[in-house]
Formats: sequence, C-alpha cells, structure tokens
Amino acid sequence: CDGRYLPRASLSLAPPAVEFVCNRREQGRHEIEPTFRALFGDTRFGRYRVAMAYLGHRWGVELLEFALRRGAVVELLLPECANVYAHENRKAAQALLDGGWPTLRLFLSPVMVHAKATLALRGDGAGGDGAGGYGGSSSSTQGDLAFLGSANLVRGSMNLPVHQGLLPYDELNVLVADAEFCATLDSALDKLFARARPIAPGHDLLAEPGWSDPKGRAYSDARAQWE
Repeated sequence: CDGRYLPRASLSLAPPAVEFVCNRREQGRHEIEPTFRALFGDTRFGRYRVAMAYLGHRWGVELLEFALRRGAVVELLLPECANVYAHENRKAAQALLDGGWPTLRLFLSPVMVHAKATLALRGDGAGGDGAGGYGGSSSSTQGDLAFLGSANLVRGSMNLPVHQGLLPYDELNVLVADAEFCATLDSALDKLFARARPIAPGHDLLAEPGWSDPKGRAYSDARAQWE
C-alpha cells in the first residue's frame, strides 16, 4: 500500500512540543499528507484557522473536508489573486463554497499571502457570530496545535506528481504544541483575517466581473486544471 494514503494514528499534544514533518523522496519519507489528514480529522479540535498561499481543488479541498464533514469550523484565508496558481485557487475556493458547508468561513486577502499555516483549536471552536463572520482569536490556546512550514495544500506537496511530469516537492513542516507559540500565531492570523474580504455562503466567485490573474487573464477552468 502506498504510504502517503495511510493517515497517522494520532497527533500528540504531549512533550516534545516541536516535531518536524517532511517529504523527502530520497529517504522515502512522505509525512506531510498523512499529518494533514490526521490534523483535520482529529476530533479534539473544533476550529481551524488556515492561511494558505495555494489550495488545490481536489487534494487540498479533500483535506479540509475532513474537518468540515464533522462540523468543525474552518476559517480559510487565501490570496484574492495568487502570484501563481491563481486560477486553481479560485476553482478550489469555489468548490468549497459549492459544498454548502455551514461551518466554512472563507476570506480572500487583497495582497499575496505566502503563509502555509494551520492553527488547530481545541473545543467546539464555534467563535464569531455563528453566521460566517470573523471570530478572532480564541480565548485560550492551551492544548492547541500549529502546523506550518513549506507545504501548501496542493498535490505536489502531498507527494503526488505535478503538471508537466515534474516530481513532487520535498517539503519541511513543523508541528508545534506550545501555548505561547500558538497564541502568537493566533494574533498574527487575526491581522491577516481582519484585512481580508469575507465571502458569503453561496457566493459565485467564478462569476465575479473584473477578476484577472497577474498576467491580466480572466478565469479559465482549463488553466485551473492545468495548474
């Protein structure tokens, strides 16, 4: 069985507070995708704050749906117009909106965001006003878990071949189970979300007039598939 499809049995919140997680082809290590699956599927966490540069419409969306399917709140921030993968990001965001997930909170940043950060918060995590608004920081970060580094939620970071026959990417992420670190990340995410545009449930991003990628091209589903 291909190891990249086998999720980790669990994620530890006990010491050590820091664990490095990587994809390293030459060492046969494919740990990023199983860790994302375990993180989004972990029932100890009721709310996720995700700032991601690039999101794939299949593999990235599938991973987020591990949390959404069980009713966890997912606050997701993407760049409005990414420097690359702009069409793919748009398609992925629309796929999530089309899913009708009641606990999805989608935000688009007016500037490029290169973050690849996920903060998993303990408890029910409902936050905000319950109607898709921005909830802000959690009151306590004790027992929360951060996962961040070089990996985006795209197929190349999941140890899957990318377009034009390129090899999957080697990646290095870190899991951090430290209250002070998680509180600092939470505050940094506050600032990003506060500047972003909230997207209402049911909104059609692909029908928005005037959107174009950095090269001035209108949205193209064919280009999104290629990216």
